[in-house]
Amino acid sequence: MRKEPRLICLELAEFTVTQPQASYAAYTFGLEHRWTYFLRTLPDIQDLLEPLESAISRVLIPAITDRHCGQLDRDILALPVRLGGLGVANPSSDANLDYTSSVKVTAPLIEQIVAQVHQLPEDSLIRSVQQEAESRTSQQLGKKSGEAERSCATENPTCIGSCH
Repeated sequence: MRKEPRLICLELAEFTVTQPQASYAAYTFGLEHRWTYFLRTLPDIQDLLEPLESAISRVLIPAITDRHCGQLDRDILALPVRLGGLGVANPSSDANLDYTSSVKVTAPLIEQIVAQVHQLPEDSLIRSVQQEAESRTSQQLGKKSGEAERSCATENPTCIGSCH
């Protein structure tokens, strides 16, 4: 019987008391990817992911960081490590971008399947669509990073982001 992801986050938070780095690694390299399929294949599920995000932000992150984090801190921690975050993504806010990116990347293949063509789409077409999706994701992350940095500088200079 599979456990609900929210409950797994709660169990992981208990383990974090003695092994915070191991918990962080288990989350970012394993647990987080359990719902990637849903994010990429189901439209409009952000509301359904709120209980999961609540468990991540209210239980797991405080257990890992040993402090309560506000929304600004949460936004910063959701950024990839290369942008100053921890890469603890927010599944609720990422759902729409992941779904639309997946739809656009798979569109050429879907067209081939619908047309009953027994040939894969051109590699160059697939690569260009993938690059567009990656570019859109990078732009979105850059925008989030900039917003978090500006908010941190003006609203709360003691937030996690002030360490940039």
